[in-house]
Amino acid sequence: MTSSAYREMIYSIVIPGNLSYEERSQRYQPLTNFLKNDVPEKLYRFRECKDREISEFEQNILGFAPAYRMNDDFDGLLYFDKDYIRRELNHNIAPEIIREYFNAAKHGSVVPGVKSLIPEEIFNRFVDLMLNLPSEEMRNMISEFLNFVTDEFDNRMLFLSQVTQNAKVACLTTEIESPAMWGYYAKGTGFAVSYDFRDKTFEKYCPLPVIYSDDRLNATEYANWLFQQQTLQRVFNCANAPELYQILQHSLPCPDEFMCGKILIHKATAWKPEKEWRIIYFNIGGDSEEYPHVIKKPSALYLGRHIKKEDKERLCQIANKHNIPVYQMAIFEEDSKYRLHPIKI
Repeated sequence: MTSSAYREMIYSIVIPGNLSYEERSQRYQPLTNFLKNDVPEKLYRFRECKDREISEFEQNILGFAPAYRMNDDFDGLLYFDKDYIRRELNHNIAPEIIREYFNAAKHGSVVPGVKSLIPEEIFNRFVDLMLNLPSEEMRNMISEFLNFVTDEFDNRMLFLSQVTQNAKVACLTTEIESPAMWGYYAKGTGFAVSYDFRDKTFEKYCPLPVIYSDDRLNATEYANWLFQQQTLQRVFNCANAPELYQILQHSLPCPDEFMCGKILIHKATAWKPEKEWRIIYFNIGGDSEEYPHVIKKPSALYLGRHIKKEDKERLCQIANKHNIPVYQMAIFEEDSKYRLHPIKI
């Protein structure tokens, strides 16, 4: 698949939060087909010869790191129209809109389950009270509410912009011959390992190629939803009614549950020579570990040209135990290209 076709395919996949399992599977089908047919035989990860990284190789550990730990300041950072979110907020809590909410509630148009938490008599009395408030009192109440939900708006927007930077990623590449990659990520004296992700046993963590662009991905609709969820939670926490948030949060389904993944596979064109692929680790069961890992056996070991003798011996012993081939990078004097070549040893 060409890079432009891949980009169009990724953008075309939109997964609203209220879809059924069957509908989700259908919408993800183009990506499923891509993963079956287009994942390369080898993806590489560069490592330094540090005790921790050698130990991870020995234990078949594939580690993940939060996006904020990456060497790109934009990694995982949401780009969105803050003014649009402010306008949407002001519109949604305008007096006439608030009155519509109460009228709807009076006629039973409320989220299923809310009335079950409040005695019907109290609920109806509250709605009648709000509908019969003098205009001036209604305006004052709405003004106070507006001040509450817009309090520290800019700081809350900054928090939202960074929310996906806590997501965990593993970075790989198709470029084993790149002198720049060896120098930058393995410091010239390190090593690399290759992985084969075409087997079905690892389908939970699928590698995706990074999309490179001069323009950041516009995540305004997603950020607006995050802000709505944040506001709902804040309101009900202050009202000491967190159980209401647990119910009402589902009344605002996520516009695209694939958006977090889209954000994490976008990088500036300046990084394009790295030809990066990424695996995204989604926390399961509330796992909050900063550096989680999974077990994945490498398919081969690659040694840097200037690796120290003791590191080479140690790594080769581990590779022999894992029964995987070992290569060492070399320069071919007759090659006119700036590239390194793996030589099997």
